[in-house]
Amino acid sequence: MRTRRGGVNFSGKSLMAIILVSAVAAYVYLPMYWDYWAMRKITKDVGEEWRRSKKLQWSKDMLKRAMVDKDVSTDVDDRACNFIERKKSLRIECDWVGTRFIPFVEKTIEKEFSLTVEVESEGAIEVY
Repeated sequence: MRTRRGGVNFSGKSLMAIILVSAVAAYVYLPMYWDYWAMRKITKDVGEEWRRSKKLQWSKDMLKRAMVDKDVSTDVDDRACNFIERKKSLRIECDWVGTRFIPFVEKTIEKEFSLTVEVESEGAIEVY
């Protein structure tokens, strides 16, 4: 419906529908992406620790501790990350599936996540 000045008049029902759809999308996807962004930070910090100490086991333990400290969900297990150490570099590859149960429709939503960190012993850290 148009108003006298030519603008569009949204009804209260339309506004409530937009708010409801946004809230459901946030409820379903926000926790999964929150874990993804937390894992980006954690793996980057682990890479920096490996570059400093050159101790692979220490870096793996740091990953486990940081995941507990940042309250990363149980969808991301510490076994989801593989550490590939070469002479002067470390590659951390993490793959997991985020899940979210929607109670009213009794459906589970799944989304796959992948994260790779490249660490050079004397270079930059790349996260992709």
